[in-house]
Amino acid sequence: MEREKPNFYILGRIGRERLARGWSEYTLAENSGLTQSTLSTWRRRNLQPNVTSIEKICHGLGISLSQFFAEDDAVHYLTSEQASLLALWDKLSPAQRTAIIDLIHAFLPEYLPSRSFCLAMLFSSIAFLEKCVRSFPLPCSGSESGIPL
Repeated sequence: MEREKPNFYILGRIGRERLARGWSEYTLAENSGLTQSTLSTWRRRNLQPNVTSIEKICHGLGISLSQFFAEDDAVHYLTSEQASLLALWDKLSPAQRTAIIDLIHAFLPEYLPSRSFCLAMLFSSIAFLEKCVRSFPLPCSGSESGIPL
């Protein structure tokens, strides 16, 4: 008797979860404790990962196995880590929540400031520091310290 093939496409789900986070294959591998070549081989050869590897992928994605295999995307189950974060979130003030969201955005590449913005901030900071140095001279003059002022 021939076994029926499952309708659930594991590699497709891994790819969708990875892309939903804006992650490269390398990032997923790093977060999952697998090698990028392993992930690449699965994809190229259309191989199905074993349960241990799927567990590692789920851990790297921050989801449970039941979330991974849930066919209805509208149903979401929280891991204990996610539930703990939400419990803490409920205790924060609106200002604290805004600060946490800003902190999280600082870690995500799509929220990083542009290079020109960073350069403008750098030059602005240098100008500010020069003004401070001129306002509060060092105990020795510039010529004695070797620093031109």
